[in-house]
Amino acid sequence: MSRNTLLLLPVVVVCLLSCEPSPPPANFEKSLTGQWEVTAFQVLINSAYNGDSSYLMEVPAGAWPERMQQYPERIHFMLNNRFTAENTNLDDELAYQRRGMWDLRNDTMLRLIEPKGTDDYRLYWLNADAVTLYGLLEHDGDGRSDDVYNATWHRIRPDSLTASDQ
Repeated sequence: MSRNTLLLLPVVVVCLLSCEPSPPPANFEKSLTGQWEVTAFQVLINSAYNGDSSYLMEVPAGAWPERMQQYPERIHFMLNNRFTAENTNLDDELAYQRRGMWDLRNDTMLRLIEPKGTDDYRLYWLNADAVTLYGLLEHDGDGRSDDVYNATWHRIRPDSLTASDQ
């Protein structure tokens, strides 16, 4: 592990441990349904490209099109515990799409299950229409879930559709 990783990792861990989730909305599973947009995110990439180095990838709110050359990811959570997520490029063409199942446990643990694998996130409800997520995932292609993900999602619209309704 690089010196930068050793310096950044304790800071991230302390931040994660010191954050207390706000109480989830009543009927939190239904509260998650609808369309959400990733408005900002950070990923601390550890052992980038299987090497010793690490770096912080960050996209602050409002900077997504400029930094990523695409619009923010939109995630649609349906009542039947299915989800779809997609990104479009600046020409409004589909750049990336994924589908899978979602599960919310203990009112703050979100699990996204898709053919590529499973990602677990800790949800911190900011209010009924905004959440912050934290988790370890595989972001840099090295095959290890050692990258620290932190993102803020805002609800675009509530919804009660299931996949069969679309």
